[in-house]
Amino acid sequence: MDARYLMDHLDQVVVVDAQSEKAYKKGHIPGGVSSPWQPFTHMDGKPGNPGWGALLPKKELAAKIGALGIDGGRPLVVYADPPGWGEDGRFVWMAVMAGLQPEYPIVTYCTAGIRSAHMALVLRMTGFANARNYDASFYEWAGMKDLPLEK
Repeated sequence: MDARYLMDHLDQVVVVDAQSEKAYKKGHIPGGVSSPWQPFTHMDGKPGNPGWGALLPKKELAAKIGALGIDGGRPLVVYADPPGWGEDGRFVWMAVMAGLQPEYPIVTYCTAGIRSAHMALVLRMTGFANARNYDASFYEWAGMKDLPLEK
């Protein structure tokens, strides 16, 4: 997986940007849908309250993830930003909890390919044989002036 491959296949994948909304607005891969973790969890109350931050029920979670275009028809590409908490991994976990099947192709990427390599390894270790890492990740994409960046 590299920038050229992703660019040539943007219409054949679902790109999920798991960064904060603020980071997403600064720049993202074209077509990437903003999807921070909060809309998929119980946010009533505050951190430390029982159930705060826990996933929504499976049916509700699956509906929200499906609304992003994740239906098993196209590979999933997930991205997050280094100041975050590993939102890319949490998003993939939420998709699995919602019923994503192990044969579903997933591409992970981050800023430099380090955290996303870990996520791709974990996915393969847990049965997702089609998980791949975009190694050079967003640094490469943003640095290639001929590739588009949306803001």
